[in-house]
Amino acid sequence: LGYTRIQCETHGSAQTNGRIAITGNTWTQLVTVVDSQKLQITFVAPPSRNVIIELNCQVTNTNDILFLSWSTSHSSYSADVTGGAKHEYTDGVAYMDESDKHPITVNWAIEGLTAGTSYTYYLWGRNYGAISTTYIYHGAHYHHSTAWYNAPICIKAIALPETIVTAE
Repeated sequence: LGYTRIQCETHGSAQTNGRIAITGNTWTQLVTVVDSQKLQITFVAPPSRNVIIELNCQVTNTNDILFLSWSTSHSSYSADVTGGAKHEYTDGVAYMDESDKHPITVNWAIEGLTAGTSYTYYLWGRNYGAISTTYIYHGAHYHHSTAWYNAPICIKAIALPETIVTAE
């Protein structure tokens, strides 16, 4: 239904071009450094009115927990995506000790949309602690005088069936 691929193609003199920094424990909209592209997904809701949004990216942090959530606002955070707070994943989606770098995949099932309506969701993130920084890498990255290439950030909106079996 929708697909966003973000991959920095420009190496910089610093290591900041191909990564998005998430600093502190306040919700921050995730935006690329080079061209200020917002991490977002746009799609038209299917007849089933249910979608899954899938995020694939490469993450690193040092002794902190990454939280991710979607908002329909591109200017201020609110957990207004259908289902509200249950899509904030406030128990974290990634935790690394030391300076590990790992690919992650996170899914959000969004139910009860209006069929045929176009939606745009913006990705927001924060850390558990106020000191650490989490980085999401995408494409060209310059570090210690060496050019590195990381996988792109991929965001997909996929149609789900009308009936979804859930368990608690």
